[in-house]
Amino acid sequence: MSKAKSDSTQFELPFDVGLGTIGERLAIAAGDLAAAIRKSPLSREQVIDDLALLLGRQVSRAQFDAWTAESNRNRMPADVLVGLSFIVGARALDILLEPLGLRTADRRDQAYADLGRKGLEAEDLHAEISKLKTYLRGGR
Repeated sequence: MSKAKSDSTQFELPFDVGLGTIGERLAIAAGDLAAAIRKSPLSREQVIDDLALLLGRQVSRAQFDAWTAESNRNRMPADVLVGLSFIVGARALDILLEPLGLRTADRRDQAYADLGRKGLEAEDLHAEISKLKTYLRGGR
């Protein structure tokens, strides 16, 4: 006979995320994605073709319509969500990440992060060089 689980099965995040339910966040993200698809200069066929190219597999119009149907939006596979968000410029991923204090990063954001990282590495290197110079000059 197995032991009953205690109340400790609920997890706690180290900060307040104001998450609501995951279903609520998915509904908001799906709505954003649907609006972005409607506003896209691409036809549905172009979006489907681009999505198939990104996913590396065939995507039928019926599959696309099922994934994007209002009644079925929360059942969209993650790779489709990512691909469609990229193709039509939707904020769906940011909407899902927002309550956790996260967001997607574009190339410019990544460049800033790399610049900051390199700056910190340079500071560490300069400190090490200073210590070596002090040692070589007879200091301790």
